[in-house]
Amino acid sequence: MQQLTAAIPQADLKDWMDRRGKNYRANIKMLEMTGQEIFRYFIIGRDDSWPYCQSHREVRDMAALTGSSAQTLATLTLPRPMKRVCFS
Repeated sequence: MQQLTAAIPQADLKDWMDRRGKNYRANIKMLEMTGQEIFRYFIIGRDDSWPYCQSHREVRDMAALTGSSAQTLATLTLPRPMKRVCFS
């Protein structure tokens, strides 16, 4: 695995991680807006089926922020309860 990781050009890896970070921050903001009742539902997709990919990791982190399981439809525990967040 280290050989594969080392083979990725650092500029490409940085570009990808920067874009993932921007997406993650946007999703966090959307979760906050859902808690403020700006949205009734917010669905976060996971575009990769491998459970150890970056998008799955980010969803697990976001689930922890909401007090939810990344596998279930859960009640959002941000400022106002009873909003629904679906991690798919």
